[in-house]
Amino acid sequence: DSGMTAGWNDGFFLASADGRFRMNFGGFMQSRFTYSNIQPGPYRSFPSPAADQFVYDRNDSRYGFGLPNVELWTDGHILSKDFQYMVKARFYEQVATDLQKGSTGAIAGDIDFSGFELLDAWMRFNLDDNWSIRAGQFRTPFSRGFLVLEQYQMSSARSVVDYHYALGYTQGIEAEFSSDEFRARASFNNGEVDNLLGDANANYGGDLYKVYPTGSFTGQNNPWWEMPSVFSVTSRLEWKPAGSWSQFRSYTSPAGESFGSL
Repeated sequence: DSGMTAGWNDGFFLASADGRFRMNFGGFMQSRFTYSNIQPGPYRSFPSPAADQFVYDRNDSRYGFGLPNVELWTDGHILSKDFQYMVKARFYEQVATDLQKGSTGAIAGDIDFSGFELLDAWMRFNLDDNWSIRAGQFRTPFSRGFLVLEQYQMSSARSVVDYHYALGYTQGIEAEFSSDEFRARASFNNGEVDNLLGDANANYGGDLYKVYPTGSFTGQNNPWWEMPSVFSVTSRLEWKPAGSWSQFRSYTSPAGESFGSL
């Protein structure tokens, strides 16, 4: 009734005329062509050498198109710019695969995009210009690679090290201090597990594992009674001697941008 505004400013938005309420809408789709060449693996001598080849369908070369990331999100503020929120979800790519070389029970595909999984879901309150507190589900303040959003990655995917050793989403409460030179985050949360071997308890039968593209799997979308940790504390400290924090949303910078160091 007071004259809502809408438009485009680095994304579509709806807002109240007095600026107390704002809702931004965004999305991200990544299409990728992949070519993979895998040489035949070694043969076991027992029980059946001919049937125990690592390449599951005897094809050394495989290629095709895929959609590794399809995301939708909304964020903004309520009542004041100091009360912020974000909700993000993705159409997930669930893959059953075998990480034990030499096993014959592997299923290389079985990709399922039928699910819509929650990623970020948090509320933040800015106490002042430096301190803020947020609660909900968010990215664990641990790995630099996983904290860089998918649309700002340097290549088509995260590094192998970050993919397997990073900590993904968790649920809890996080305090953040941010100044021109330092940024510190400390969270009291439900804990996380790395993605080194995927989920060994996935119910696929045999030696199959569930590999999670969003990082680790324990904290994301799990109820409180499912968590194996009594409690977990995760923290991260960053020092920025030059540049602005907005520059480091991504790994690389456009030509002509001012110098920054983190």
